[in-house]
Amino acid sequence: MAARKALRYLCQIYEKRLGHTPMRFFPPVKKNRPIWLARVRTLEGHGQRENDPTVPHMSAYILTLDELYDEQHS
Repeated sequence: MAARKALRYLCQIYEKRLGHTPMRFFPPVKKNRPIWLARVRTLEGHGQRENDPTVPHMSAYILTLDELYDEQHS
């Protein structure tokens, strides 16, 4: 839990530097930010703009795990 929390904060602090890496899809602390919503939209539907096909699949997996954690925590 501590590692997850630390990664969330680090990814949000260094958001601009991570903007060109797959880590930009690691779930942030605040999920309603415009940058985050735009990144998630790039993973959905026909508008996928990722060159590496593993990025959308791994990102979806991480996002699902994050949602599950949040549900269990609440």
